[in-house]
Amino acid sequence: MIKKVLLSLPALIIFSNSVMASDSNQLLQACPTQIVYSYSLADRYTAYSTDQFDFSSVDTLVLSVTYRNDSPNTLELDSQPQVWTHQDNDQNELHWPWSAFTYEPLVVEPGQEFSVRGVVNINTVILNDNIVTIRPQVHGGMWFGDVETYAPVIGYDIICL
Repeated sequence: MIKKVLLSLPALIIFSNSVMASDSNQLLQACPTQIVYSYSLADRYTAYSTDQFDFSSVDTLVLSVTYRNDSPNTLELDSQPQVWTHQDNDQNELHWPWSAFTYEPLVVEPGQEFSVRGVVNINTVILNDNIVTIRPQVHGGMWFGDVETYAPVIGYDIICL
């Protein structure tokens, strides 16, 4: 189970649940509240996504996600994480926002925790999107085909500005 820690600005609570999703008659919150495993391939998840939120309510998304290296390998985190936005629908057209992330530490031994921290500029993608997805990258731009097993989420902070 993914643990969650939510940091939000008090002003964001006022706008929570104020916008309808265009395709589902569902209210969208102003800021995401969780990180979930996503992009299933052969019943294994390959990425991590926020829950749906109203992109028009946010200029910048600040993320800090902590993982644990449960693989038998030492990880060298020297490639920028992939970050994209999309709608929660069957078409899954992807958009690539401006983002800047860092890893800590850069070399991760088996069993050791590591964090990915940074910002996503929501203003650089279309407002119809409602999910942000992140996939850390090791040397050569690779990542696990089963993130839930080899790099589970230990905790996260999400701030909307």
